[in-house]
Amino acid sequence: MKKTYQKLITTCLLICSFIFLCGANGCNIYAISGTVDGDIQSGVTITLTGDSTTTTTTSSEGSYIFGWLANGSYTITPSKNGYTFDPASEIITVSDNYITGVDFTGTMIPLTSLISGTVSGDVQEGVTVTLSGDNSDTTTTDSNGDYFLVVLQMVIIRLLRPIAIIYFLQQEKELLLMVQTKQKLTLIRPK
Repeated sequence: MKKTYQKLITTCLLICSFIFLCGANGCNIYAISGTVDGDIQSGVTITLTGDSTTTTTTSSEGSYIFGWLANGSYTITPSKNGYTFDPASEIITVSDNYITGVDFTGTMIPLTSLISGTVSGDVQEGVTVTLSGDNSDTTTTDSNGDYFLVVLQMVIIRLLRPIAIIYFLQQEKELLLMVQTKQKLTLIRPK
């Protein structure tokens, strides 16, 4: 009998607390939820601004939720260094309902590096320098014979003796090797 009274008292306290906090008509508290997929799911910062402001981080599956929201207008914005998101943000109006499916797709921003060099000899200016592969680029040398090419994900290894500089370039799924000596720049494509 004593346990029955304890349950009844606990239930009454919960109901009274709810009525005290929310009023007799209820709290009108809602939520906004969604997911992030694509190149990144976990650890994306999701920012909510508008009638309320807060942040959360996506779970390992890419899901997030903002709870305890009142009716109003909100902007949801994902962010993580090294990634862009589509859409960049969403404007959501909560009007007596729970909002689901506010989803984003994350895309990794490719790392870029610069290859530069100098052409020497009888002709220095106007020499065409071409990089070929999945991400090709062409440039011409300036009046000093200097050129610059932008490539994706490059690792440079400088040898102890300044005989040559070796570049390993990863373009998509292909690994390219470039060897630069004082006289020329050679691109080697493994087969």
